[in-house]
Amino acid sequence: MNTIPRKYTITFEIENLKVLITLKSDFFYEQKSHSTTHSHNSFEFHVLSKGKSSVSSNEGSMCLTQFQACIIPPNMIHTWIPKTKTTITSFCFSYEKIKKRTVKDVFTTFDRAFGQIKDIKKIEHAEKYIHEIERIMSACFNEGGLSSIKLRLYFSLIMLELTDDLIAENKNNNYALDDSSELAEKNLRRIIIEDYINQYYNTPISINSLSKVLYLSTKQTERIVTLEMNSSFKNLVIKLRLETAMHYLKETNLSITEVAQKVGYRSYNGFYRVFLSHVGITPQDYRKQNKK
Repeated sequence: MNTIPRKYTITFEIENLKVLITLKSDFFYEQKSHSTTHSHNSFEFHVLSKGKSSVSSNEGSMCLTQFQACIIPPNMIHTWIPKTKTTITSFCFSYEKIKKRTVKDVFTTFDRAFGQIKDIKKIEHAEKYIHEIERIMSACFNEGGLSSIKLRLYFSLIMLELTDDLIAENKNNNYALDDSSELAEKNLRRIIIEDYINQYYNTPISINSLSKVLYLSTKQTERIVTLEMNSSFKNLVIKLRLETAMHYLKETNLSITEVAQKVGYRSYNGFYRVFLSHVGITPQDYRKQNKK
């Protein structure tokens, strides 16, 4: 059963680029009849995993078959006409430039890929996107609800792959992603790692659980975390737990045991040892010195 609400948005940033993905309840659907004539004020991405359909606009008509996809630019009036029973995955997206100092101009790269699309853009070989779509389907339908971390990761990968493909297709344009692509992927990994720790630090998380989110081995994940965050996964979790614990000790009247449980420690003794080792004083002494 589809667990996507009527409208769900996902936002991610890479350097000076911000991308907004919009999902609707018909993100994944079987097309059996003509769609209404409509348009959107953002880009649309459609990929066929089964069947055959055509999409018509004022500019003409285009036929899509299994494992083909298309991108429809903003404000283009169009209609879908199924030729057979068709399964389509669709989502909308828009992007903007962030006004901040960055290492690389990722926005310009992205805009070179999508800003030139003025008509329906057909993508012949869209098999690679099916794999990411299947991951998204799993996150939406099989895991009891939407996982914001996983969805940001999967949609980010799709958008980066689309950018690569569109730029590579333009043979007259020698501009390539080069190190901007690598930088984008590194920034994305950092976002996912930070999001994961921030969301699950107070649960029994491990490097192994993070590796499953990133679809990497534990050893690869350990290497990436150390490279991107300049710290081990264990220390990152401890740091956030202790920072949160210190906030509770200063700002609330929760008992030490309650604070320990709130930040992810199952026992008072475990929390006490970690706090004393990293902060240098006991939780009780910290509270006495800092309690407002």
